[in-house]
Amino acid sequence: MKHLLLQTIACCAVLLPFSQAEAKTYGGFTPGKTFTMKVKEKVSGKVDMTGKVLKKTPVPAGIPDYKVGQKIKFKIGAKGQLTGPDGLSLPFKNDAGTANVYYIQPSRSNPSGDIGQVFKDTEGKPTDTALTFFKVKISGFIPTTYTVVYTLE
Repeated sequence: MKHLLLQTIACCAVLLPFSQAEAKTYGGFTPGKTFTMKVKEKVSGKVDMTGKVLKKTPVPAGIPDYKVGQKIKFKIGAKGQLTGPDGLSLPFKNDAGTANVYYIQPSRSNPSGDIGQVFKDTEGKPTDTALTFFKVKISGFIPTTYTVVYTLE
């Protein structure tokens, strides 16, 4: 009986890491998962305090500058974050069913919040991605908000 108990404990100890690894997913994506998407659309604009909207503005420093047609390789990080080139790293926030949501919460010290959504098919595989980046810049007393939106397939 003692020998059978030891074998059972040893078997459970071997299987435990597998069950823990399997449970460690973020919206159905396991850390280390990679996928590639192609940039289909890019919209870059800015708004100043006067309400004047300028579209087709250059992408400001600090925001990834992807080109239409460029292939972007994404990876799910150890904590579920969406990572990519040019320093892209958005923390996982929620599985919304048809999409995983990633974002950086704006704060007083970091008024620029960034948002990512990875849309999934019925099997949980990534199909499309939307990335929105914001940057607030203050020149004198005039704040300007830059917004860059990417749509990828």
